[in-house]
Amino acid sequence: MIMGSLSFLTMIAACFVFARRFASQKHSGWVIYSVATGVLFFIAFVGISTGNLWLNSAFVFTALNAYIWISVIAARILARQSHV
Repeated sequence: MIMGSLSFLTMIAACFVFARRFASQKHSGWVIYSVATGVLFFIAFVGISTGNLWLNSAFVFTALNAYIWISVIAARILARQSHV
């Protein structure tokens, strides 16, 4: 449980790190997506401790969104490296 919690928290932190990077590059859409993913995932992560069925369901969907976010960011980075 500790390692799972730590990995989720680092994923949330990564959302904000990439949001700052995208802000410096003037990619406002990516900034919004990254911040929204981080905030919603954090809220759902905190909410799962309540045992509420709706918050548990929200956690599942926000976790899926976070993994999609990671995949899209990775694909974007790989695409840029292949053009260099």
